[in-house]
Amino acid sequence: MALDNISDCIIRIKNGFLAKNKQTFVYNNKIITTLLSIFKKKGYIKDYFVFNKKYICVIIKDAQNINGPKSIIRISKPGCKIYSKYNKYNKIIESLDFKNGFLIVSTSLGLMTHIEANKLQLGGELFCYLY
Repeated sequence: MALDNISDCIIRIKNGFLAKNKQTFVYNNKIITTLLSIFKKKGYIKDYFVFNKKYICVIIKDAQNINGPKSIIRISKPGCKIYSKYNKYNKIIESLDFKNGFLIVSTSLGLMTHIEANKLQLGGELFCYLY
């Protein structure tokens, strides 16, 4: 079992997409389920379902699909948490040199994209960046 389930989930989805697999399994917990719902809402995965108590099956989009993840970057890690105010999100994206992706932020209202957090004026921990 991985020590950092979120990074493990992100890497499994990214590797599954690059290897053109149809599905992959990730560990089941509440944060990963919320993260997968954001991925599905944004069109980066087809679907996901709970396989058993321990695993979630993630159905990955085809590699030819333009909406598939080109890359997923983990920003905040267990040893180095990175927080930001809501008005600094655009500066962070510009510093990453990727303009067509989005940040996933952990706020007091749960996980959401930086666009939703900016509308609600909520800062939080920067989880990952998808483009």
